[in-house]
Amino acid sequence: MIKTPSLFQNITAGATSQIGIYVANLVSLPYLARILGTEGLGQLVYVQSIMLLVILMVDFGFSWSAIKAISIIRHDKEQLSKYFLSTWIAQWILTIGAGVLLILISYQTDILQASNKQLFFGYLIVAGYTLFPFWLLHGLEKIRTSTTIQLISKITTIPLLFILVKSPKDIDIAILFYAFCNLLGGFIFIFYTIHSNIISWARPSLSDIVLIYKSGWHTFLAKVNISLCSLLIPIYLNNISGPSALGLYNLADKVKSVILAITGPIASALYPRMSLLAKTNKPEFVKLAYTTVVWQALALLPLCCLVWIFSSDIATLIGGSQFINATSTIRCLAFLPILTSTSNVLGMQIMLPMGMEKSLSKIYFGGLLLVTMLVFIITPFLQAEGAAISLLLAEIFMLVAMAYKIKMIKFIN
Repeated sequence: MIKTPSLFQNITAGATSQIGIYVANLVSLPYLARILGTEGLGQLVYVQSIMLLVILMVDFGFSWSAIKAISIIRHDKEQLSKYFLSTWIAQWILTIGAGVLLILISYQTDILQASNKQLFFGYLIVAGYTLFPFWLLHGLEKIRTSTTIQLISKITTIPLLFILVKSPKDIDIAILFYAFCNLLGGFIFIFYTIHSNIISWARPSLSDIVLIYKSGWHTFLAKVNISLCSLLIPIYLNNISGPSALGLYNLADKVKSVILAITGPIASALYPRMSLLAKTNKPEFVKLAYTTVVWQALALLPLCCLVWIFSSDIATLIGGSQFINATSTIRCLAFLPILTSTSNVLGMQIMLPMGMEKSLSKIYFGGLLLVTMLVFIITPFLQAEGAAISLLLAEIFMLVAMAYKIKMIKFIN
């Protein structure tokens, strides 16, 4: 039987590793910003954004649906193994299909503003993502193992960045660096899985794989809609205002992500536990959800205020004087982590475990339509700052819609 660690242990272990991961990211970002410049960094982010869209497709919502399913069947090794292998194969089928689609698009059209070499290196990022199915470890509540693998793959590859990326012409190598990080994490996962013997290796049937697609469809739609809200902005911004504006926006977005990362270990540890409690202990489920909302907001508020106050210093510290114009964009996103962390609890920790995937998908789709409309209206005038305002307004809309759908007061009673 798989031993389940305490929620506190998972959060602590995940937080420790997550801090290391973001320190590694903060080491690489200033270096890339100074070496590649605003335009070079913008091109790198553009390729990464395309690949994040591809990853969104090949993930198929498994990072939500698979964690939920595995958390419930974790103590049945035979059932767990069957589900894991069916899901992993289903994900690889999507990954191969995405690769074929990228080849057709890159050779037959001029839609993607990137070279074939950049797209190939970017596709390796996708392959590395699929090679490391973290959702298995998270469903088993082995958060420490998952984040440790990510941390090792980040730290051990950073020296390559300083050695190989030396000029603005090395954008291709910078893309390959991120691909190698993902691939290394996948190889470490495979070694760990074989060594720990947590699953039994057996070939699933075709019907098992088809069932995986059917059962995860609504969760996939929900994740697609919420992810597209943020992932499409860099692509829109690049096409509307150019790579320089995208470089400024990306720096501000990274600052926002660093603050939001504080809640990452909490969300990762909480989701499998909430999925289980939704089935077994409803009062504890409700109590844990709303306690999390309050404490996350209290923890993030001081940091968000500091980012607002010292936004210009943060911009120059991370990107140098050439990124001073990112100050206003940083301020627009300064308090977004509080909104995002709260909506994550309402959506991922309450609505998904309660089986409200359809409702959540509709809310996220509404947010996607709103952010798309706002970007095309505001960005031509305000550029990077306009993109940030669009994302902020869409987040407010989704948070209000979730709160209304859940009907909090009635739900508690």
